[in-house]
Amino acid sequence: MRQLLQGDRPRPAPDIAAALRRYGLATLTAQLESEDDWNKALTRAERQRLALTNVELGGAEVVLLDEATNALEAETASDLLAELRAALPQAVIIAFGQSPGFAEVASHQIVLRRIAGVARIVERDGFVESRTGAPAEALWTSFAHEHQP
Repeated sequence: MRQLLQGDRPRPAPDIAAALRRYGLATLTAQLESEDDWNKALTRAERQRLALTNVELGGAEVVLLDEATNALEAETASDLLAELRAALPQAVIIAFGQSPGFAEVASHQIVLRRIAGVARIVERDGFVESRTGAPAEALWTSFAHEHQP
């Protein structure tokens, strides 16, 4: 378990154990030195919790989450995403998904729809775009300009 969570960045066992507890995996703290086929040993919801633990421990500046909490109940998903935000306050976290809870913890929200075979923004932070929508590239350009140091 430890090797899975620390990768090539060694972490003290107490730090790993604390992160596991934050994401509801306290029972795994006793298995830090164990090697197992965790894909088989853990439920889908536990694997999602473990992935969020791994993201926190990795300390990335940019995090992409794709359906990262869809096996969890909405309230639990919201709590865990808020925990991740608190643990990585400087990170840009981009979460893709349809799971309840994303909108509640998001600082910004973008709704994309496939229109004529192209993903278009149809809503952004509560503002509905034109029928054709703005291309996703325009949003990325806007985001890049707004967040330059």
